[in-house]
Amino acid sequence: MLQFYRRIRLLIKSILFLPEYVRIVANGKEAKLSTRNFPTANVAFWLKTKDIIDYEPKERLLLEPLFAQCSTFWDVGAQIGFYSIVAALNGVPNVVAVDIDPYYSRIIKEHAKYNNLNITVQNIAIGISGNVVIFKNYGRTSKMKALSLDELWEKTEKKPDLIKIDIDGGEESTLVGSPRLFMSHNAPKLIMEFANDFSDINRIKKILDNYGYHFVAAEELNQLWEK
Repeated sequence: MLQFYRRIRLLIKSILFLPEYVRIVANGKEAKLSTRNFPTANVAFWLKTKDIIDYEPKERLLLEPLFAQCSTFWDVGAQIGFYSIVAALNGVPNVVAVDIDPYYSRIIKEHAKYNNLNITVQNIAIGISGNVVIFKNYGRTSKMKALSLDELWEKTEKKPDLIKIDIDGGEESTLVGSPRLFMSHNAPKLIMEFANDFSDINRIKKILDNYGYHFVAAEELNQLWEK
């Protein structure tokens, strides 16, 4: 109940103190996001923005140049879909936003539809196939059986060139659960958050090394790996 009232207070604040829409700007284009929902309003207040959302600018500098040669991008742990939207504005033909939270998944769909962006939303948990994933997000608890990225590849019938993974502790199971994808020829580049609070970083690096990946670059907690 406390979280419900917190959301209501924040939405009232968004009406009083935020414009109806904030923008994401990329590649000389822009997308408008309504602030009249909790996820977008929460990000706007957190970033202290009144106009343009520029989430994790250093990670964006690492990620965005890769879109020029990318045909399929997976945004695993998409939240409000920031990186999915940036990818679509950069002309990536196939963008898949993945999030376990059904509310956030619906918001991404609304953002994509309003801006006429080609983003496919998958409201699924990612990890070791069949394992139950429980994720808490601002008082909301999502619980479902995981699909592996191998299974997502089969489901979408498009192999990703680039994957962003930011799922607060689910990174190891995601890597372990999808050997076919990560051991394949032309395996996707990976940008992943390495946070001690959530993951055993040394173990994750060992898994990547066993798959044949090597470290390329880092910005703060985010690292780029490729084969």
